[in-house]
Amino acid sequence: MQHSACIIGDITEPGLPIRHPALFRFMHRNLLSVLHLLVIILLPCLLWGQDSTGVYRLPGPAAGFDINLLDKINPDTPRSAFVRQISNSAYWLPAVITLGELGYGFIADDGPSKRYGVETGVTVGIGQLMSIGLKHLFKRPRPYMSYPQRIHPINYGTGPSFPSGHTTLAFSTAASLALTRKQWTVTLPISLWAGSVGYSRMYLGRHFPTDVLGGLAVGVVSGIIGHWVTGRLYGD
Repeated sequence: MQHSACIIGDITEPGLPIRHPALFRFMHRNLLSVLHLLVIILLPCLLWGQDSTGVYRLPGPAAGFDINLLDKINPDTPRSAFVRQISNSAYWLPAVITLGELGYGFIADDGPSKRYGVETGVTVGIGQLMSIGLKHLFKRPRPYMSYPQRIHPINYGTGPSFPSGHTTLAFSTAASLALTRKQWTVTLPISLWAGSVGYSRMYLGRHFPTDVLGGLAVGVVSGIIGHWVTGRLYGD
């Protein structure tokens, strides 16, 4: 009697070794997590799509969730210098972390630090590409454009609103550090910082809560992808 085995994702031929495609193994192990993250990304789209398309909002307790919550967070005069600095830190802190890791790695000839720097840079880059792509795909107006009488921004810059680019930067950096360090003493502080960046974008009237939620999701997803890409670069 002949016996045959069916192995999902493997290619078996007489005389050839069994192959396990790296991408398949990654997706198989993390399928549930990826699906959860995709739901997190899609949920904000369902919540705010009515604002982007101009469709009349549905009645019910969830109606106006985005604007009502933002209206409570955004003051009439968002002048806090501290919150502004927190928001601006999303630009320079990821760069400092990446360059610091790379710099220390080359100066001390420390392989792990070099790798950490590469992974953080790759993750942040992926996150920004995803964020820019989603912004141009959905083209959601800024809160003060849709609700000029209720939202008071720190400035009136233009550009699509979903997802929050600052929040994406912050959480992609946090995700990278969490996946490389795997220590709560690193993960907790960097996550709190990333969360404060998201809050600052609402306080300053620049983004809806769902913009921030979308930025969080994109940042975490970019962290997973960046971790996988770096692993392939280093032959893991």
